Amino acid sequence: ARAHGAVKVSNLTGSVIHEVSFNPTDSSLVCVIGDGVFKFFRLQEGTFKAIPNQLSKMREAVNQNYISHAWLHDDRLVVGSEAGDILLFDNGGEFKMTLPCSPGEPRALLTMAAFGKGFVTGGEGGIVRVYDRAIDVKEVFKESKKIHLDGKPNGERSGAAGPGAGYVTSLVVSTSEETV
Repeated sequence: ARAHGAVKVSNLTGSVIHEVSFNPTDSSLVCVIGDGVFKFFRLQEGTFKAIPNQLSKMREAVNQNYISHAWLHDDRLVVGSEAGDILLFDNGGEFKMTLPCSPGEPRALLTMAAFGKGFVTGGEGGIVRVYDRAIDVKEVFKESKKIHLDGKPNGERSGAAGPGAGYVTSLVVSTSEETV
């Protein structure tokens, strides 16, 4: 295999890059996220060209750590921040909104995976959340399921997840979308 292009994607402080992905329906579009880093690039003639986006221009975005993202089946993008916010973008990188259903819990969005009706997230405390498209257009998505991998029912929990709850750092949805 040979490289089709290369570009320095970190910021001036050399921040950590957490994920890089190609848009599954447009292989020339690349998303890069990390600590204070949120960038889009278009691969053209062996060169990655930066695509300006609203979020990268906002001062508060520079102080935000983006730790996971997923391309949805309708060509939009969801991005998870370390603070627990889920940000929605169109396929051109334009910021649409912070989803009202965001968990708002630190490190709740360590990984994301898309499926036909929405997306799944995993994070600290061994918690997996399933988000489906909402009927209400203002909500866009709603949390339809919250699964604690430690096996304890919600009533048996006292505060934060106990030892052994772990972290969910990777998720894959089967092609039949019946299994995570």
